[in-house]
Amino acid sequence: MKSVTEENCAEACDTSSKCESFMVLENKKGKKKCMLYSKLAKKAKKTNAECFVKDFVKDAPSQICPNAKMIRRSLHTYTDKERKALLDAMAILVKYSTEEGQKIYGKNFINYFVLTVYHWGAAATLPCDYAHGSSGFWPWHRSLAKRFEMALQAVDPKLTLPYYDMARDMDEVGGVENLSKSKFWSSAWFGSLIGDPSDGYQVKDSYFGKKWKIPLQKDLPEAPSSQANVHGILREPSNPNPNRFVTRMGTLYGQNQADYISFDTKSLSKMTKDTSLSYGEFDGQVNDLPAGIHAGLHYMMGAYASDKNTGADLPQYPEGDKKNNFFKMDDFTKQLINVLVSASGSTDIVNGCMGPPPTCTADSPIEDCFWRVVDLEKCQNIIPIDGFKKSPFFMANLTLGVSAEMGSFHGVSDPIFMFHHANLDRLFMEYQTNLIVDGKCTVDDGCGFKEYAQGKCMGNNWDDPLSGMPTNGAIQMSAKGMYLNVNKNKQPTVGQTVPIANVDYTYDTICSTV
Repeated sequence: MKSVTEENCAEACDTSSKCESFMVLENKKGKKKCMLYSKLAKKAKKTNAECFVKDFVKDAPSQICPNAKMIRRSLHTYTDKERKALLDAMAILVKYSTEEGQKIYGKNFINYFVLTVYHWGAAATLPCDYAHGSSGFWPWHRSLAKRFEMALQAVDPKLTLPYYDMARDMDEVGGVENLSKSKFWSSAWFGSLIGDPSDGYQVKDSYFGKKWKIPLQKDLPEAPSSQANVHGILREPSNPNPNRFVTRMGTLYGQNQADYISFDTKSLSKMTKDTSLSYGEFDGQVNDLPAGIHAGLHYMMGAYASDKNTGADLPQYPEGDKKNNFFKMDDFTKQLINVLVSASGSTDIVNGCMGPPPTCTADSPIEDCFWRVVDLEKCQNIIPIDGFKKSPFFMANLTLGVSAEMGSFHGVSDPIFMFHHANLDRLFMEYQTNLIVDGKCTVDDGCGFKEYAQGKCMGNNWDDPLSGMPTNGAIQMSAKGMYLNVNKNKQPTVGQTVPIANVDYTYDTICSTV
């Protein structure tokens, strides 16, 4: 590198698949060179080096991550031995009930699918979703991922929760159109990106094989009776998917999600470094439909797909009206769909707003069990959306059919879920870290999140208890003891989960050592 500057050092970082955080080092004679942070940290006490931040960290790890005791790493860095240890521990979480597992592995063990119950319980709570669409998204999923990590460590104390970097994966295989060629979508890891269309899009070729089987609601003591579909499987009542294995279909309402993904490693890196973004703006970029990193993977797996095997379709608008394309609809209509889909597991929705045909039974063909709006007025009374009747034609014709796990609020049942959300938490922490580096906040406060999490729906405000109390019969996710500087005998508030000083982990893109 002929001339070392912040800009070209960062460019080198952007083009390196193994980038850790490049910085500019200037010695006493004014000579500059690029250096990895991990190397710089070791020399910091021996030189008067001046560090110009271009990636994620500026100060010593102890200042950015004061209480971190573990580093979460990218799955891309895992050896075969580490891969096997991680997936074997997950298989044990599926094998034993919570009661059985705690007798063997201790109190932090939990059956994996209980985490699905938690997620659905928060999402399908009316009138407020504790975990999606507002400020509760980040604290709630951070806590769910931490609960999973604690369960893994109950089985194997050497484990930490790694993250699946979808953007890096796309870079390495030559784009989203080649993502199915990634090693992670193979029998060594999580199985095929898209399931077998001749077998209901089921995925049976993962590392777990047929051991990863979605339970019947009656076999999971923690799951309420309302959390079962017509076949008794742990799914939304509105999802007549009869398969016992994870389903991945590749489309959302018949649209190919891969066509809409626009993020990559560079754009995500730029986003986390942009400290001019408010929390709301940062959240909007991550959760953008359909292009954001969060929805990108979820929707690629498929939801309410439109084909001969799974059935549901968007209503066909009259000629000259809106195009039959979910991603081109106005924000109101998309919000309406998302709320109805999320609420379709609640008792209120079952009792009058939406529901299946009265002839639907476990023996019926799938298409005879697609949910539709039963009473538009009752829907409006249940779901507090202004202008609900703006789309009467749409609502009268909307059909909810078969959904894949990742396209529903039972997405946790897909084994990739936790690693995807660990990656989102990594991006969140990188953004927080850059705010700290720029002097806009400290590790002990919410870095503006407190102002963002005000005036929101129940369960999404700074002082609200995390998760609240689901109104759909689901059990509350306990986060007691997860966070530092918080009374371990009390459920933390939304705000107490946010400061970096309150978490006991960091990521390999933030701190190289702890």
